[in-house]
Amino acid sequence: IHIEIPGMEETLNIARSVQALSALDSITLSYPFFFRPSKYTLGEGWPRDTMENFFYKIQAETDFWRLSEVNEEFRICPSYPSKVIVP
Repeated sequence: IHIEIPGMEETLNIARSVQALSALDSITLSYPFFFRPSKYTLGEGWPRDTMENFFYKIQAETDFWRLSEVNEEFRICPSYPSKVIVP
């Protein structure tokens, strides 16, 4: 990898940023937690739609999927939704 940085000031700014971001005090300070795209808009559909409505849209095209409630009340896995679409 070859990077050309125009000027010493810019080089020092980048070095400071890399150093600061490589030794964070908290995981919430890492990039995925603070990055906010400037022109991001949420499109139609899930997650603004319910899982059931999303499933019915898929089911209209194929019968290979079903809606499972195996994780109802998050008994199986707390990080998965209570309803999941499965093959």
